[in-house]
Parts: sequence; structure tokens; C-alpha cells
Amino acid sequence: MGLKMVHTGDIHLGAVIRGMTSGTEVYKRRIMDFLENLKRIAEFSVKNECDFLLISGDIFHSLHPSAFILDEFAKILRFVSNKGVKVVAIPGNHDMPKTAGVPSYLDAIFDAGVPNFYYFSRAGTITLSGRDPTRTVKFICIPYLPPQIERQKMEEALERFVKREASDRENSDYIVVLSHILVHGAILDAYGRRMKEMGDVEFSTSALLTSEVSYVALGHVHQHQEVAKKVVYCGSIERVDFGEEEGDKGFYLVEERCGDLEYEFIKLQTRPLITIPGRRSGIGGEYLNLAVSDQPSRALLEFLKNARIESESIVRIRYLIRSDQVLNLKPIEEFLEEVKRVMHYILDPTYITIISHNEVYEDIAAKSLREYFIEYIDAQNLPPEINKEKLKELGLEYIQRKIEEEEYG
Repeated sequence: MGLKMVHTGDIHLGAVIRGMTSGTEVYKRRIMDFLENLKRIAEFSVKNECDFLLISGDIFHSLHPSAFILDEFAKILRFVSNKGVKVVAIPGNHDMPKTAGVPSYLDAIFDAGVPNFYYFSRAGTITLSGRDPTRTVKFICIPYLPPQIERQKMEEALERFVKREASDRENSDYIVVLSHILVHGAILDAYGRRMKEMGDVEFSTSALLTSEVSYVALGHVHQHQEVAKKVVYCGSIERVDFGEEEGDKGFYLVEERCGDLEYEFIKLQTRPLITIPGRRSGIGGEYLNLAVSDQPSRALLEFLKNARIESESIVRIRYLIRSDQVLNLKPIEEFLEEVKRVMHYILDPTYITIISHNEVYEDIAAKSLREYFIEYIDAQNLPPEINKEKLKELGLEYIQRKIEEEEYG
């Protein structure tokens, strides 16, 4: 029997949508969306008698997952381990403590000696046998690399490490690279673009792929894709936020065929996320314009009746409204929950001031918090020893973390 592996990552256990209150039924159901898909992946690995389960980072959404999430993840590890599947995992940026030398929850699980769980908080290698003890794979494991030094030096160091380790096969049948980084040429989703804007380095595929490497299992970009032959992002297992409304979610089955490793995408069922207006809802534009209506509640209800809304979905409604207008939410709630049977909905208003019916003069949301921050720093008369550009960089990183905490839980 040929070697088999499942490649997954960007699991984000614990992720919820903003507006969900901790402890509520909706909050618990959203938590379970991610856990249930991870369980499906684990069951697939066991049913298909896979040798390895590869996790390419971002197992947890938070550095401090709840006791419930930790316990559920440990149960999944025990299940696949007891069935003979070896788990090889690395941390993503969501898993790594900000302070160097501080252990993570994943370190604690690994240090507890969970059988068949191999976790690399630092770059390293391991050669493991499959179900057939005569068949082996060497794994080159590279966790998330924070942008601490310039790109060229990082890429040169990464390329040297991969080439050195790949040249020493250690009698393995195949060499697989497991990493959580951005790779040049990948189609970046909203999350990937945010990471790039925050300074994440984009590496070339040549830094990871040598002639000895049979498969590069990547995480970090949430849209599954083949960047180049043998260089693959598995994508996230669920829709983490509204930037992921489109496209399929799933994982890859990597299987030995004719002396090489071939791979196939396996689709998972996910909860629909729908923005109104938006392509998926069938209504165009950036906002629903309620500001020109004398009856904004009725206008909003008419928009919703014309939208494509799937049952059990999570819906975000973006609309323009005047500060002097008031929405009656009762008929909106009844329509969404009782008629369309959505799981959860979010109202996302933008308040405006209208000078005339044809001209909108003031959009409070027009300028972002980042822009206000940059303008504020630029206007300050700071001592010469304070580097304004570095201050702006640190401030923008802090703002981004806070935005993500608020938006994604």
C-alpha cells in the first residue's frame, strides 16, 4: 500500500464572528463549526488509513484557547493517534506567543508526551515511518517566521536550511516541507493581504522547493491553491471572516502514485457567510442606501426580501443611514430568523449627513483609524531620538491586532 497523508492547516479553533456574545447558543454553534470540520478531517484520515496528518499552522485562533477547545483538540489527537495516524504540526502566527521563549499551549500538549504527535515550535526535521515500517518520509518543518530581519537575509537563510536538509535524505522515500509563510505568486485573500501589509515576508518558491522535495505543505493563506507544481496551500477549513465568503474550503489528500506524491483537494461543507449587498446575495453596490428613504425600516426589509439568503447562514448587512433616522429592528429580526432562518446577523451601519438629496457631504467612516493615527503622528513635534516611521509601524501593528480581536473574536 502506498503512503498517504492529509494536509490541513489554518484551523483557527475558537474563531467567531464579531457581535456573537460569549456563552450564547450562537457563539457555541460557531465554535463547533470549526471543531466539526476538524473532526471530519480526522475521521477521513483514519478511514482512508493515512500514514500522516500534516497541520501547517494556526491550529488555534487565539494564543489562549478555552479549556473546552483545548480538550476537544486533545481528543482529536488521541483519536487519530490511537488509529495509527502520526500528526506532524507547526505553529502559525496565531499560535506563537509574542514574547520569545514563552511556551504556547501547543508546546504544553507536546511536552505532555501525546503519542504520535510531533510538534516543531522551531525549524527542524524528523524522519518518520508510515504504517509500513519500511517506508519513511523526512519532514522539514518551518513554523511562522516573524518579519524581524530584512527579506533577503531571511530568504537566504531559509533556502540554505532547506537545501542542507533536503540533500541528506536519511534513506527516506520522500521529503516533505511543512511551513506557515507567504509565498510569492500566491493569490492572496483578504487575510493574506492584511498579513502582507503588516510586513510579512513573501518568499520565493525556490527557497522551499529543491529537486529532492516531493511536496511543500503550506499554511497562512486561507484560499486553497497550487502556487506551483508541488507547492500547495491547503486553505482554512472554515470561513473565518467575511473576506472568505467565496470559494471552497477543505484539505488535501496527498497520495503515493507511480513513485511520486500526487495530491487532490477534498471539499468540506461550511457555513455560508453573506454580505448584503454583495455578489453572493445578488444585490450590487457597496451599501444599501437607507438615508434617502422616509421609511428606512421598510426600505431595508424590501432589500432583504430581494436578496439571496441561505438558511443557517451568517449575514452582514451594510447600509447608509442618517443620524436622525431610527430603524425598527423587530420586523427585520423576524424576517431573518423566522422566514430566512439565518443563524446570526450583523448590522453594519455607516452614518452620514445629507446636505441635499443628490449629495452626501460627510461620511464618518470615510477615513480609517489608521489614517487618523498616521496624520496624528506626522503632526507631532517629537524629540529627534524618536523615529516617527518606527512609531507609526508599531502603532499600526497594534491597531491591526485590536481590529482583529474585535472582528474575529
